[in-house]
Amino acid sequence: MSHRATKIKAALVAAALLAPLATVPSATALTGVADHAKDYNVACSSQALTNNNFIDVSSASVHREAINCLVHYNITRGTGAGTTFDPRGTVTRWQMALFMQRAAGTVNADLGVPASQGFTDIRNRPLYIQDAINQTAAAGVMRGTTAALFGPDVVVSRGEMARIIIDFLAIAPDSGVAINPDTSKITIADGETSDESFDDVIQSQPLFVEQAISALAELGIAKGTGDGTTFSPEDSVTRAQMASFITRALAFTQARPVGISIDSAGIVDGNTLYTIYMYDANHQPVRNGQVNVFYVKGDTSAAFNSDGTCNGNVVKSVISTACRIGGLDQVTNADGVMQITVNETISQTEDLTLYAWTGDSGNEVSSSTVISTHVSPAAVPPGVSSAGKKIGVSFTSDKTGTTLLDDNEAIHFNEQITASLQVLDEDDVPTAEGDRVYNVTITIEDDKGTSGTYDDDEVSGTQRIITDSNGRATFVFGPIDTMLPGRRIPTLANSEADVTITITESAADRNGVTEAQNVEPMYGLDNQYDSNTADVPVRKVLTYSNVAPDVTSISAERDAGFLRASDQGDGITDTITVTALDQYADPIRNIGIRMRAVGDPTGISLPQTNLYTGSDGTVTINYIRDNAASDEITMQAHVAANSNGDRDASVPLAEVVVLWVQPATDVHATDLPVSGASVATDEIVVKTEINDADVWQVVSWDSNDRFDLKNNVIPDGIDANDEVFAATTQETFESILQAAIDAGHTHGGGRDFTLSWTFYQVGRPSTVAQWQLVITS
Repeated sequence: MSHRATKIKAALVAAALLAPLATVPSATALTGVADHAKDYNVACSSQALTNNNFIDVSSASVHREAINCLVHYNITRGTGAGTTFDPRGTVTRWQMALFMQRAAGTVNADLGVPASQGFTDIRNRPLYIQDAINQTAAAGVMRGTTAALFGPDVVVSRGEMARIIIDFLAIAPDSGVAINPDTSKITIADGETSDESFDDVIQSQPLFVEQAISALAELGIAKGTGDGTTFSPEDSVTRAQMASFITRALAFTQARPVGISIDSAGIVDGNTLYTIYMYDANHQPVRNGQVNVFYVKGDTSAAFNSDGTCNGNVVKSVISTACRIGGLDQVTNADGVMQITVNETISQTEDLTLYAWTGDSGNEVSSSTVISTHVSPAAVPPGVSSAGKKIGVSFTSDKTGTTLLDDNEAIHFNEQITASLQVLDEDDVPTAEGDRVYNVTITIEDDKGTSGTYDDDEVSGTQRIITDSNGRATFVFGPIDTMLPGRRIPTLANSEADVTITITESAADRNGVTEAQNVEPMYGLDNQYDSNTADVPVRKVLTYSNVAPDVTSISAERDAGFLRASDQGDGITDTITVTALDQYADPIRNIGIRMRAVGDPTGISLPQTNLYTGSDGTVTINYIRDNAASDEITMQAHVAANSNGDRDASVPLAEVVVLWVQPATDVHATDLPVSGASVATDEIVVKTEINDADVWQVVSWDSNDRFDLKNNVIPDGIDANDEVFAATTQETFESILQAAIDAGHTHGGGRDFTLSWTFYQVGRPSTVAQWQLVITS
């Protein structure tokens, strides 16, 4: 049956409130669990997780292990001088082709001999990039944007990523993923199809992309975004996310880390079955590799003596003598695989740690030996949690259905708020903690308004909510006049009320049995609660209000990156768009906005009357600068309190920096900091000093020039060892410049970013100028 037909809505499982709080079903979620997920550590066990010490990858990052695993398999080598990974950077199609080509080698997928696929927009790329593009296209892993174009610099979206990963798994031996060449139907295991789906994917994406995303969800490769009910297929995939997607996919392939790795294959007749792999330095299986296996139940601290030797009184052998390579040890088959059974039943209180290692006959293991370990966790009694006790809760307004409430945002009296709760582990990663029971108490405090219709700290009621199999639950509250039992609260003018949501974990299971649930200290995320200390209940305070809307914040934006300064004619016009919002985060109209230039620089003409926002809360303001000097000018927007344009000091200012530049005239220049750039107009802005004053100058290049990228030019998104740095084409120069712009290196952000040039003459396109970009850490 099609997963379109089987898609269901996840119902909110909740007990009735003591008071009549509103309850509705939760948002549509995945239809079930990832029935065919595999252990992430199959391909990324400890040997593959050596820390690469990327300075921009936090030790707390949920993608850190995946990034390290990707480097272990040589699928990427990092960015910069190998010290960074650029986890938030996007992935272009040519980079994706390289990832997939290298991954194919890792999983023994044959891409064939490189042969041109007719893409005309890759001819100036280094040969190794052309090969990766042509091979992945020929294998059906990637496709052109048209028959003749590949679009190498197009950024990969999450939806496109899903299709690429599924197509990659379809050519990977033993992955279990297959695509019918006649119908394009995707099957993922034993001919089965996926019944998973995401709210924002169904019927919004081409059918094959939708099926690919569904398959990734069923395989546990895609976890979704937000509360897990959406996939955000149009969003760009980040490098960190791509690392996680690829490494999760590797678990379904023959990819195994260098050395010995262990995977638990399940329980057979009450005993635990393990699969052990031995792979060489090229990630190829080792045949007839002798492996010694032993194990420890419970505490592993005594497995080795103080001198590093194996403690024979603690460890237990599986087949041969524990801790020594001998004639009874099994050997790997032609696939580098051996399977063993541990004749032990794991109790509810003891873990079983399996050790596997190799060496020459007669060798004895020590604590310094390279050993692979696998911990099979103790069984968990029904109703008792085995993982994290943190929860994350997001609050959503019903005005749009998607607006997340900010801490200082007011809520209309007649609004309904939906809260989505997710159980998290110690790394703030969502965890499938089903059947966890929480008590949600709503307290209303009327200490801010004038209605006087109810007492302070009045409890409206407590509802009991239970997490589903994905560790999620939702609850709904509001409008304000429905939250107290037995009466309606008049919504008098200028009335406000604080509503406090307190969440505690219940001592009862879903059936009300009090001893079944293991309650431990719980706390929320730093950015969502007023407390993140263990043993303190999670609380969130939201303000309901019917105070008349008034402007509380403004923002200012402009399109152009920089403007050419001029004092000829009528001057140069710049445009700034200002947006005003009220305390409910709604656009507010008829707000008078006045613009000023900080420091009152000469040559600027501004509107002398207030300009008023429209129904969308925005107003467009034009001003003129008639001055040939370069300058960095801060433009300031503010709410005008009266017709004279005086600033209302109670409303925050909005600022935007405008860079005015003048043409560079120097024939030669060395290592000038880059302050801005536009690949669309072939221009770069540099900052120099003339007569002890900062001056911003603009230069432009053309196809007649030469480009040098050899001196440590290592932009984000480019592998450190790639030969692209020796390229001298205009296209490569521009792509690297754009990568640096996207990474925020201009205006002094990110890395040191300089430009040098020789033989540059303004207005002489026939002159062959030499440009050199240098980006350093």
